[in-house]
Amino acid sequence: MKEEQERIEAGKRVPVLVVRTSEWTLWVLAGLVYLGYVVMAAMEAPTLPVTVGLALLPALRLLPDRMLIGVGIGVGWFLGGLALTLSAYTLVGLLLASQLLALAAGRSERWGWIIGMVVGYVAGIWWGVSR
Repeated sequence: MKEEQERIEAGKRVPVLVVRTSEWTLWVLAGLVYLGYVVMAAMEAPTLPVTVGLALLPALRLLPDRMLIGVGIGVGWFLGGLALTLSAYTLVGLLLASQLLALAAGRSERWGWIIGMVVGYVAGIWWGVSR
Protein backbone atom coordinates (compact mmCIF):
# COMPACT_ATOMS: atom_id res chain seq x y z
CA MET A 1 0.00 0.00 0.00
CA LYS A 2 2.81 2.39 0.90
CA GLU A 3 4.68 1.59 -2.33
CA GLU A 4 1.57 2.31 -4.36
CA GLN A 5 1.12 5.65 -2.55
CA GLU A 6 4.75 6.61 -3.29
CA ARG A 7 4.35 5.62 -6.94
CA ILE A 8 1.23 7.80 -7.27
CA GLU A 9 2.99 10.77 -5.63
CA ALA A 10 6.05 10.30 -7.83
CA GLY A 11 3.81 10.42 -10.91
CA LYS A 12 2.34 13.74 -9.78
CA ARG A 13 5.70 15.46 -9.48
CA VAL A 14 6.44 17.89 -12.27
CA PRO A 15 10.03 18.86 -12.98
CA VAL A 16 10.55 22.55 -12.35
CA LEU A 17 13.40 24.65 -13.65
CA VAL A 18 14.94 26.42 -10.69
CA VAL A 19 17.21 29.34 -11.38
CA ARG A 20 19.47 30.34 -8.54
CA THR A 21 20.20 34.05 -8.38
CA SER A 22 22.20 35.97 -5.88
CA GLU A 23 20.97 39.11 -4.18
CA TRP A 24 23.23 41.45 -6.13
CA THR A 25 22.03 40.01 -9.46
CA LEU A 26 18.45 41.04 -8.69
CA TRP A 27 19.55 44.50 -7.55
CA VAL A 28 21.60 45.03 -10.73
CA LEU A 29 18.69 43.89 -12.90
CA ALA A 30 16.25 46.09 -10.96
CA GLY A 31 18.64 49.03 -11.28
CA LEU A 32 18.97 48.61 -15.03
CA VAL A 33 15.21 48.39 -15.52
CA TYR A 34 14.75 51.41 -13.23
CA LEU A 35 17.33 53.39 -15.21
CA GLY A 36 15.61 52.47 -18.47
CA TYR A 37 12.26 53.55 -17.04
CA VAL A 38 13.68 56.90 -15.85
CA VAL A 39 15.20 57.59 -19.28
CA MET A 40 11.90 56.72 -20.98
CA ALA A 41 9.93 58.90 -18.55
CA ALA A 42 12.36 61.81 -18.98
CA MET A 43 11.97 61.66 -22.75
CA GLU A 44 8.16 61.75 -22.55
CA ALA A 45 7.48 64.01 -19.57
CA PRO A 46 6.35 67.55 -20.39
CA THR A 47 8.18 69.29 -17.50
CA LEU A 48 11.00 68.67 -15.05
CA PRO A 49 8.74 68.34 -11.95
CA VAL A 50 6.72 65.66 -13.76
CA THR A 51 9.96 63.87 -14.63
CA VAL A 52 11.04 63.92 -10.98
CA GLY A 53 7.61 62.66 -9.92
CA LEU A 54 7.73 59.83 -12.45
CA ALA A 55 11.24 58.89 -11.33
CA LEU A 56 10.12 58.52 -7.70
CA LEU A 57 7.05 56.37 -8.41
CA PRO A 58 8.71 52.90 -8.55
CA ALA A 59 10.27 53.39 -5.12
CA LEU A 60 6.77 53.75 -3.62
CA ARG A 61 6.31 50.01 -4.20
CA LEU A 62 8.63 49.43 -1.25
CA LEU A 63 6.16 50.96 1.22
CA PRO A 64 4.44 48.64 3.75
CA ASP A 65 1.94 46.18 2.30
CA ARG A 66 -1.10 47.72 3.97
CA MET A 67 -0.49 50.99 2.06
CA LEU A 68 -0.12 49.52 -1.42
CA ILE A 69 -3.71 49.78 -2.66
CA GLY A 70 -4.02 53.45 -1.72
CA VAL A 71 -0.59 54.38 -3.02
CA GLY A 72 -1.25 52.36 -6.18
CA ILE A 73 -4.46 54.32 -6.78
CA GLY A 74 -2.57 57.59 -6.34
CA VAL A 75 0.21 56.49 -8.69
CA GLY A 76 -2.29 55.29 -11.28
CA TRP A 77 -4.26 58.53 -10.99
CA PHE A 78 -1.08 60.54 -11.56
CA LEU A 79 -0.27 58.50 -14.68
CA GLY A 80 -3.88 58.57 -15.87
CA GLY A 81 -3.90 62.36 -15.67
CA LEU A 82 -0.87 62.35 -17.96
CA ALA A 83 -2.34 59.73 -20.30
CA LEU A 84 -2.47 62.13 -23.25
CA THR A 85 1.20 63.01 -22.77
CA LEU A 86 2.72 59.65 -21.82
CA SER A 87 2.57 56.42 -23.75
CA ALA A 88 1.19 53.21 -22.30
CA TYR A 89 4.74 51.84 -22.34
CA THR A 90 5.54 54.20 -19.47
CA LEU A 91 2.92 52.42 -17.36
CA VAL A 92 4.41 49.05 -18.31
CA GLY A 93 7.92 50.33 -17.53
CA LEU A 94 6.71 51.57 -14.15
CA LEU A 95 5.15 48.19 -13.37
CA LEU A 96 8.32 46.32 -14.33
CA ALA A 97 10.64 48.66 -12.45
CA SER A 98 8.53 48.68 -9.29
CA GLN A 99 8.01 44.91 -9.24
CA LEU A 100 11.72 44.19 -9.80
CA LEU A 101 12.65 46.59 -7.00
CA ALA A 102 10.21 44.78 -4.71
CA LEU A 103 11.60 41.40 -5.79
CA ALA A 104 15.18 42.51 -5.13
CA ALA A 105 14.17 43.84 -1.72
CA GLY A 106 12.64 40.47 -0.83
CA ARG A 107 9.06 41.78 -0.72
CA SER A 108 6.27 39.36 -1.52
CA GLU A 109 4.03 40.01 -4.48
CA ARG A 110 0.88 41.84 -3.54
CA TRP A 111 -1.90 42.36 -6.04
CA GLY A 112 -2.96 45.53 -4.24
CA TRP A 113 -0.30 47.60 -5.99
CA ILE A 114 -1.28 46.45 -9.48
CA ILE A 115 -5.04 46.62 -8.81
CA GLY A 116 -4.65 50.08 -7.29
CA MET A 117 -2.60 51.30 -10.25
CA VAL A 118 -5.11 50.05 -12.80
CA VAL A 119 -8.08 51.53 -10.92
CA GLY A 120 -6.25 54.83 -10.45
CA TYR A 121 -5.12 54.91 -14.09
CA VAL A 122 -8.67 54.45 -15.37
CA ALA A 123 -9.99 57.00 -12.85
CA GLY A 124 -7.29 59.48 -13.86
CA ILE A 125 -8.15 59.12 -17.54
CA TRP A 126 -11.87 59.48 -16.74
CA TRP A 127 -11.17 62.56 -14.61
CA GLY A 128 -9.00 64.10 -17.34
CA VAL A 129 -11.57 63.48 -20.06
CA SER A 130 -14.55 64.65 -18.00
CA ARG A 131 -13.03 68.05 -17.13
